[in-house]
Amino acid sequence: MPAPESRGQSFLNDSSRGESADSLPDTSSYFEAWLDSLRPSLKTIDSPFNFEGTLRLDCYVTGVVRSQTGTLIVSETAELQANIFVATAIVDGLLRGDIRATERVGLGSQARVIGNIETPALA
Repeated sequence: MPAPESRGQSFLNDSSRGESADSLPDTSSYFEAWLDSLRPSLKTIDSPFNFEGTLRLDCYVTGVVRSQTGTLIVSETAELQANIFVATAIVDGLLRGDIRATERVGLGSQARVIGNIETPALA
């Protein structure tokens, strides 16, 4: 069986068609939209937010989060710009703010805390 005949097609940039790497469309707006779609949904708390029991946050939160006896779980997808006053905090996401926990603070492998931690037990 004879080899197929080449038709002279080139998959490289053909400068005779006026295309160059410099004239490629700007895709940065699409990239930014894609990044925004990956970001957790926006939730803003403007005044102190009080809870009882266990609260898991998977979103973006600003403000103050308080619980005298509760446990706050900051998931790996959560981003907080807040001060935290709780009994127990388990952080695996991003926290920009201070944590004051009366019992303990647990930091997961994805935890990033930019602030002070005050607690009797840190794990």
